[in-house]
Amino acid sequence: MSLSPQRVTELLQLASDAAARGDYAQAHTVGTTLLQDLPNDPRVHLIMGEVSLATGFLDKAIEHRKFVVDHSPPSPLREVQLGETYVNAGKLGDALAHYARALKLDPDFPPAVAGRAEVYEMQGNFKRAWKSLEPAIAANPTNPSLAAVGVRVLMESNRLKDAIALGERVMSAGLPEEPQLRSTTLTMARAYERNKQFEQALDAAKRGNAMLRVPFNLDGYRAENDATIEAFSKERLQAGPRATRDGSWAVFIVGMPRSGSTLTERIIHAHPDAFGADEDFSLQLLIGSLNHRFSLDTPYPHNVLELDAEQLDECGAQYERDMRAKAPAVKIISNKDLANMRRLGFADCILPGAKFIYTRRDPADNCLSCYFERLRPVAIPYADSFENLAAVYAENDRLAAHWREACQNDFLTIRYEDLVNDLPTTSRKIIDFVGLPWDDRCLRPHEANRADRTLSVTQVRRPIYKSAKGRAAKYGDLIAPLHAALKANGLET
Repeated sequence: MSLSPQRVTELLQLASDAAARGDYAQAHTVGTTLLQDLPNDPRVHLIMGEVSLATGFLDKAIEHRKFVVDHSPPSPLREVQLGETYVNAGKLGDALAHYARALKLDPDFPPAVAGRAEVYEMQGNFKRAWKSLEPAIAANPTNPSLAAVGVRVLMESNRLKDAIALGERVMSAGLPEEPQLRSTTLTMARAYERNKQFEQALDAAKRGNAMLRVPFNLDGYRAENDATIEAFSKERLQAGPRATRDGSWAVFIVGMPRSGSTLTERIIHAHPDAFGADEDFSLQLLIGSLNHRFSLDTPYPHNVLELDAEQLDECGAQYERDMRAKAPAVKIISNKDLANMRRLGFADCILPGAKFIYTRRDPADNCLSCYFERLRPVAIPYADSFENLAAVYAENDRLAAHWREACQNDFLTIRYEDLVNDLPTTSRKIIDFVGLPWDDRCLRPHEANRADRTLSVTQVRRPIYKSAKGRAAKYGDLIAPLHAALKANGLET
């Protein structure tokens, strides 16, 4: 049955709104419905491209965004969006080609100039990155898209004073608050810190975090964790229905952002028999499909209690198909969608033998690092305040303690400090835990050939460094509110 134009408009808006608030399961479901009825509508492919990119299905994201470019009037914005997708997929040559096409359509289009420079930055060619940016910045001295990359490139080129001057010019221009200005401001927080201007660094981080705030309900967050622990109690996980399929190929890496999860996954990915799928949302999408798939009415997590072993097997098979599409031949596939911390009970039910790795970092260092980083507010709405960060850190510890006790699958905690202090020992522990023979390439995770969508990309592509350890101590009494918040949540500081 064909959808009416009015219904198409309603569904397009529904999918767009769902994607904007991070509900990719609903956005994907609605977008798939639209795609069945309107397979050649660029508007549908535009939404599906956004959802596919956000959920880690990069080949699909490229396919959808390429369709939009090929079936729409020439647009520098659409070329940039496709270029960004290639960047996320690690296809930097293709990305540069589409940034070049965007600049051919509009030689002064700031997102294309910034995107091209960012590729050079990712390649470590900071001189070329700045050369491509400098004329555009001279013509648009307060453009936040250009400055967001420019400040980073100047910092990496050891031109710290120039980086600070550029950022301050943009920050003082009275521009509307939007993502690129937020990115520039938070990057400036790190520039001030590197220059030992700790008070200014905190002020910049506070200003950046005040932009684009997404409401975060801590009480609701805790209540959801309570419901998760209740639904996946030790008794349920030890004695309830469980899939029969072998899930020992699957690894889930969870923890706080900025806790060493990316480095942990790169150690695994460096092994020739493993693949790191980065922030893959397959488990989230699978959970979002449960009620439709099995004709259930109960919301997650309690709907899982209605599934029998055969249905859990079906879920495990679906997750494996999704992951094997990215790496069909390897023995181990890891997934570092950190939000899976709240889904490990479900993973335990559908993937017997899967491995769970919890990355943990000093609480003060971890929370401060999150506060300074350009984390996406929709995905991580709690990073804009010390109080919320401390509370969520404590909640992660609470969930980790429960899964370690309740799950049948093996659980390993990896400390960030151990990674940077003793990489050989810690790497061997990780590789042994996931069930692979040792390979010396795992000692060089920065050389692993993979695309990273993480904001840690420039750090993890270098040899291990220790400068981030003990970061909070540099701030002394300036971060007394953070220490108070940690103490209030029972965390040592």
